[in-house]
Amino acid sequence: MAEKKKAITPANLAQEWGVGLKAVKDAIVKAGIEPASTRGACKYYSEQDAKKIKSFLSKK
Repeated sequence: MAEKKKAITPANLAQEWGVGLKAVKDAIVKAGIEPASTRGACKYYSEQDAKKIKSFLSKK
């Protein structure tokens, strides 16, 4: 059984939603969301964060 991804990178969100990475990163900054975790230079966000990020994307 495949485990559902708990943490998502901005690049994954951009690809999944069909938007530019810069748009996703800008939405993260506007929303003031901190990453759920980091590994090296990679930032990971939770499913709840992803929903907030998406709502900020649609406000453009």
